[in-house]
Amino acid sequence: MMQTLRSARARRRGFTLIELLVVIAIIALLIGILLPVLSSAREAARAGVCASNIRSAMQGVVIYGTENRDWMPGPFTSGEEFQPDGQQSFLDNPAKATGSSTPLQNFDWMSPALSDAFGLPSDPIDRTRVLFNTELRCPSNELRIAELFDGALIGLGPYSDGDGLFLPSYSAVLPMMAPGRAIFGDSGKNPKFMDEFQAAYGGGFLQYPDSFGPNFSSIKNPSGKVFLQEGSRFVSPNNASDLDSGANIDTVEIDIRLYAKQGGSYGTYGSWYAGGGLGGKEDGLFLSDADNPIVKLYNAQVAYRHSDTHNLAFMDGHVDIEGANDIDAAKYLPTGTRFNVALPVVGVKYDAGDVIN
Repeated sequence: MMQTLRSARARRRGFTLIELLVVIAIIALLIGILLPVLSSAREAARAGVCASNIRSAMQGVVIYGTENRDWMPGPFTSGEEFQPDGQQSFLDNPAKATGSSTPLQNFDWMSPALSDAFGLPSDPIDRTRVLFNTELRCPSNELRIAELFDGALIGLGPYSDGDGLFLPSYSAVLPMMAPGRAIFGDSGKNPKFMDEFQAAYGGGFLQYPDSFGPNFSSIKNPSGKVFLQEGSRFVSPNNASDLDSGANIDTVEIDIRLYAKQGGSYGTYGSWYAGGGLGGKEDGLFLSDADNPIVKLYNAQVAYRHSDTHNLAFMDGHVDIEGANDIDAAKYLPTGTRFNVALPVVGVKYDAGDVIN
């Protein structure tokens, strides 16, 4: 009887070392299987929130159009009063930003289109925080300007060190803001800026149709033309050797001057152009040299935040994703735009003389 009890106690002593190792191995295996699934689910949820953000923003742009004879917000409509005045920003001239719908810059499409829907504050500093850090921040955008970059923040005053600002999550497509002389003529409020715009965003490379203007009635196929895109403009080295070595790569320009020429903080050229902005600035949305790990890292951080894709909002209000295999300049350029030269494009190629449908 005693022998039987001792045997029972021995059997209840616990796990052997081998059994413990097997259990630990099984747990580690399950964690290895579940973590990528949970990470993918979290990113899918973030991408969904991002899509909702850009859809709401585009709805605000469409509503702005219905209330303003189909005009879109931008430098030739809501921002047409801004004139060249050096480095001045709304911080230097607060009278320029007295209402919540008053643009903070000639390229600011957000304030005019979203002031009512988002209840934007009138104070320009508070409004910038709301636009960049809360209401219009993609949850996958973790780029705080001051923390991750060492660049020039032009005209930011108290934001000279970034002050916790995130890089803007969304940008308007600059070519869709292009002025047509048949619409605006040569004697508008700011004809000098019209010349500068056409030179910076086309010049001898592209010829925009004279009949086009930033008006919804000018859009021939709204379901195929993008107005808002996920991503933001930044300045990076033009020299490929710099990209290879990583030298001087940490450079970002956040420009909130009242009168900007390169899209400021609110516009960018689009993912189709592989050479950077035509005005000499890198775009931040290009996929050229995508095998370069530094370029790929910046693409992923600045624009392609959702498994190498980013969200686009089209003129008809619908939202879609774009990856490297989906890029076509036709989505970003007005119908009738002519290529004067064969530009370095990503995706569908266009030769000199080709015209965008």
